[in-house]
Amino acid sequence: MLQVPAELLGLSAEPVLLARNGRAVYANDAAGRLFGADCAGKPLSSLLSAELTELQASSCIVEAELRGRRYLVRMQNAEGLRLFLFHTAENAPEEINEAFRYALRSSLMGLNVNCSLAQERAETLGDEVLQGASASLKRDFFRLSRMIANLSIVQDAAAEKLFFRPVTLEACSFLRDLADSISVLVPSPELRLRLPESFTVNADPALLETLVMNLLSNALLHARGCTRIVLSLHETRDQAFLSVDDDGCGISPGGLRTVFDRYRHGFDLSGMANGAGLGLTAVREIARVHGGTLLLESREGSGTAVRVSLSRKLSPLVSVQDAGPAWERSYNSILTGLADCLPLSAFSGIYQ
Repeated sequence: MLQVPAELLGLSAEPVLLARNGRAVYANDAAGRLFGADCAGKPLSSLLSAELTELQASSCIVEAELRGRRYLVRMQNAEGLRLFLFHTAENAPEEINEAFRYALRSSLMGLNVNCSLAQERAETLGDEVLQGASASLKRDFFRLSRMIANLSIVQDAAAEKLFFRPVTLEACSFLRDLADSISVLVPSPELRLRLPESFTVNADPALLETLVMNLLSNALLHARGCTRIVLSLHETRDQAFLSVDDDGCGISPGGLRTVFDRYRHGFDLSGMANGAGLGLTAVREIARVHGGTLLLESREGSGTAVRVSLSRKLSPLVSVQDAGPAWERSYNSILTGLADCLPLSAFSGIYQ
């Protein structure tokens, strides 16, 4: 699988490393400029962080900072060789600016009010056709709200103006309450929790909820054949790891290589119906402001695992031990976060 001629690897304009037994055995010119002309022959541990050198997956993608720049690192591991490809992580495109986002939000507020009025009228009249149409409009409202929320996170993070207010959260209670709220609307596939008895982390509760919702939404929407999703949490001395694993169809090697490319290469209005590929990009940015990163591993036919790290060295702006008073979750936030994969009945008037 990795028997690629050095001449072909050398054609890449971005850094490429080949490694065997923990040591770099080949570096193209771009990698030489990044790691040093003499990097071939050096231990990987002297070139890359432990997060990259200790990867055991056969194929994965992870974001990392190298020599002061952010890269998307794609790793392929087979036949005793490791292939690392480094792609510069670009800033969000500016096609949709602050003024446009404000105009969209204003229009959506009007849409929401009119949908609610239509739903009330439909229920009063007992008109099932109108009820179905108004529920469909309501679902579109929440879909657009989710897309704009993710877009705002990506663009604000790129401009270093993302609102970030970490507090001390009891993360297990936070995640259990979130899972309970979701299970009411999504009884299948089964959502399992693997959490310690108690775990405290400093995080922004609104961003943390958005992160989890995006990961669960992706699993529900794209993991065909999925029967269970596992949400887990574990810690090391310096980091907390939040993982979402599914047993669905998985992602092909070609798909894994381009999982971030839809947004990275420009905003495509034709993709708006499925969120424009913003979900994972928003997750990546949320992890970054929490001092962590995102790692995605998948095998076609065997499911997908997404692991997000959060730094345990963050200082909270507010100290709150109980997640409840710190963050009041609304039903609408669940509808927004899972708008692309909920049944139409979730958006009918009886739930609003």
